[in-house]
Amino acid sequence: MCDETLWDEGIRPLENKFSGSGRDLVRFLADVTNRAKKCKWQALLTIQGKNLLTNYGEIQMVQVEAERARRLAAPVTTLAEARPRVDALMMYYFIYDSLGAIPQKKLSTKLASIDQDGPLLLKTVLDQTFVATQASTFAIKEKFYSLSLKQYKWNVQLLNQDVREKLVDLLAAGNASDETDVLISLFRAYKTASNEEFLNAVDYWKNEWSAGTLTTAEALMDKADKKYAELRDLGTWGKRSAKDDQIVALMTQVENLKKGGGNPKKGQSKKPFADKKKKGPQWKFDRTMSTTTELVKNGKTYKWCTGPGHNKNPMWVTHEPGKCTNERPGKQDNHESDPGTKNAFNRQALTSILKKRGDLSEDEVESKVDAMIAVMDS
Repeated sequence: MCDETLWDEGIRPLENKFSGSGRDLVRFLADVTNRAKKCKWQALLTIQGKNLLTNYGEIQMVQVEAERARRLAAPVTTLAEARPRVDALMMYYFIYDSLGAIPQKKLSTKLASIDQDGPLLLKTVLDQTFVATQASTFAIKEKFYSLSLKQYKWNVQLLNQDVREKLVDLLAAGNASDETDVLISLFRAYKTASNEEFLNAVDYWKNEWSAGTLTTAEALMDKADKKYAELRDLGTWGKRSAKDDQIVALMTQVENLKKGGGNPKKGQSKKPFADKKKKGPQWKFDRTMSTTTELVKNGKTYKWCTGPGHNKNPMWVTHEPGKCTNERPGKQDNHESDPGTKNAFNRQALTSILKKRGDLSEDEVESKVDAMIAVMDS
């Protein structure tokens, strides 16, 4: 490749401009790494024996400025000696033109001091995106201990992608997380799922880890990604399982507790809702007709509604969920409490019921309660 062609290739900006957001940082760094390999910028990006693309949190700005001063002070009598300066200028044009409007605006007051130096521009952009402090490192690590699928709307792939990005941040700051700690955090997060087949797979992977055949967090996340995609594509990820039926039964017990329930009085049905007549085709009461809260049938779009109308029988309806009522116009239901109070009662009652089983740890009880509350809120 001739020098002119190399120059044109080196300064060519990325098609996907970097937004300056942390969620896009991994992709941006991967793109810059590919260009650096193609244009042979590895030596330029090595600062004090560390790579600016992977250890940018450990490398100080003054160190990058010192490298620039060394390049500018070196005598230039041959093309080889001029190469570091040319590469630094080439990298500058590439990176600047690959930035979106927001990061470019942030740089507007610093361009004079950067003085068209690629590594210095890259370090400045990375510092604006990622703050390598003990506080931020602690915050990242703390999130590993509270991972739950509920935070990611039960999407395993979204959880795994977030974990990968956090691991990159920790590595860049020189605080790589212990592999075992990450694996344990992932196993805890996966166990908050409600899909029985996925949970069985998690138990199998845990046995592999115990046997020493599964050793890295990335290997575990890859397995989880594939299993989730398989279940999602088969349409079984959101389908009801035997454990879901247990959740429904427990929620019924909670409803009875709310009403001051105990043993039914003589003459009353043992099934609280048995006397509530269900009007309409049976499919309207079948939640498994769709894995989402919407169902298209007979040219109409139905939504899953749990009441308070239609005798509080959950069913597929054409009205907005929760907008129906069994009350006469103008009559207020004074017994309804706010959602926060309801959830506090539900959590307390469900926790008490599960603890009575005696076969669950504190973590398992908490995970199951979170899953049940999420079902009740959905």
